[in-house]
Amino acid sequence: MLSKFSWLIAKERMSQRESLPPWIRAEHEARYHFAGNHVKNKVVVDCACGSGIGSNFYLKKSPEFLYGFDYDSQAISTAILTNQGLSNASFQRADGNLLPIQTSACDLFISFETVEHIREDLSFIKEAARVLKPDGTFICSTPNRIVSNPGASLTDKPWNPFHVREYSIEELKTLLGHYFKIEECFGQNPNRKWKIELLNWIGKNINKAVPVYLSKLWKLSWLFIEDKTRHKVRGVLPGFHYEYLVVVCKKNRQLLLLLFEQIKNALLTAYHNESSRMFSKIIF
Repeated sequence: MLSKFSWLIAKERMSQRESLPPWIRAEHEARYHFAGNHVKNKVVVDCACGSGIGSNFYLKKSPEFLYGFDYDSQAISTAILTNQGLSNASFQRADGNLLPIQTSACDLFISFETVEHIREDLSFIKEAARVLKPDGTFICSTPNRIVSNPGASLTDKPWNPFHVREYSIEELKTLLGHYFKIEECFGQNPNRKWKIELLNWIGKNINKAVPVYLSKLWKLSWLFIEDKTRHKVRGVLPGFHYEYLVVVCKKNRQLLLLLFEQIKNALLTAYHNESSRMFSKIIF
């Protein structure tokens, strides 16, 4: 089904040629700068790499190797052209829930503005954990629903037609916590807490569309008074809600130990069962 609408999905991506509001480009670039600080000498996966603009930025930061994956074949073709001539990168069309890469193959998994597009979100998080080494790092970002869709719940369809769902910070932590330990949460585009709480009250008690339109009208002022520092990925502060959530995670060692313990117990049980079966044959 998704492939039928790939020409629409492409409009959700950033490209060098496409005309976009200046803040959208600035938001993407701020995330690239943030993740770029983690890539040196690492094997990196850029999942949902789009046209390869972010990958190109990471490749200038000296990773050992970079794998770029995207579901859209046209985006991958553009990514290959954007990064042609670089020997430490490969780009391939792939489903984010089934990546063509070995288990424990990479040090860093980057996926910005992706999880809100994926229906099987937990399967995607599990796949990120699978391809990461035991000490690997997962960096992701997603819209903060209480800012982007004030008054809406996790099960409500977001106003953005390309998004399956959007998360609050606590819901995102719960999702990631199945396979990762959260190291730190960051944000972009801070908003005063009172303002977002007022918009959420309007969304819950009057009409969910009203606060969305009010937020979009407010953003139009950025065409005249644009402050790029607002898009910087920064630590979250009390008194603010952030439009985008950026999270840095490590693989959850407790879950790994539990998994190894379950495997060990299963092997011991199988061994004892087989030993008992062979002993019975000898006796009888």
